Amino acid sequence: ETFDPEYVAVAQGGAETIQSLLELPFDHIFFTGSQKVGKIVYEAAAKQLIPVTLELGGKSPTIIDRTANLKVASER
Repeated sequence: ETFDPEYVAVAQGGAETIQSLLELPFDHIFFTGSQKVGKIVYEAAAKQLIPVTLELGGKSPTIIDRTANLKVASER
């Protein structure tokens, strides 16, 4: 089962991009990136009580769409 595309958005950029996005009313934030920007995300989300998932290791984040073979993708 996958998320409907209207529920997922991917944004690339640095601290300036993140600052702009964090002004929006999200239900949950998943962030993959540096510890420096992760702290910015965490602090801004806390002000609005938005749940956050941070991946700060920077190793191989993956998005799997509906065309993927889930068995193969999960083993990689």
